Amino acid sequence: MFEPAQENVTLLRQNVLVNGFQHRVHVHALALSDHEGAVAFELSDTSWGDHRVRVEHVSNDGPPALLEETKRRTVEVDARPR
Repeated sequence: MFEPAQENVTLLRQNVLVNGFQHRVHVHALALSDHEGAVAFELSDTSWGDHRVRVEHVSNDGPPALLEETKRRTVEVDARPR
């Protein structure tokens, strides 16, 4: 299982342990991407399930941030290709 958000990693690991799956489920604290390295990870203030990797637009002509993603707080997380 892959999860870059630290709060979610903690909850997932606790859930795996409580349910006795620690020998079958491994939680990896990282994002999956098309490349290896650090990525900006947007954090949602309203839903822990709505965090996402920030996609930078090459120019101002790109699609608008319809859900105000550019206003989200970001943290740097490790990413690796799957």
